[in-house]
Amino acid sequence: MAASQWRSAIDAWTTVLNANPDNAEAKKGLQEAQSKLEQGGGSLLDKVSDDVTLRLQRLKVEFENDLFSAGEKLNRGDYAGAQLDASSAKQLLDRDQTILAPSERESMANRVGKLIDQINESR
Repeated sequence: MAASQWRSAIDAWTTVLNANPDNAEAKKGLQEAQSKLEQGGGSLLDKVSDDVTLRLQRLKVEFENDLFSAGEKLNRGDYAGAQLDASSAKQLLDRDQTILAPSERESMANRVGKLIDQINESR
């Protein structure tokens, strides 16, 4: 994995933390990305593993960002915008479901499903 990609992951996690400082997933992802950046190179197998890890981190960052944004829009009464962001989070899960553990995917799907239900109830 290129150092620039790990820096991008660090930037993405930092963006999530700036918007939501208590996000445990973002804190964990930031630490992992920083650790990978410090480790540098490695074998081909390590690099493939790093690629999957980076894809997983990117998915989680985008998912958390979409959920946070949807929640903010819901609180402002922007139901269409909230629905769009929640749908984007759901599409991320559908697109990258193979890199998530089944229990993790189910947990994330439940979170976005509850948010979509909240949006629909608020209309």
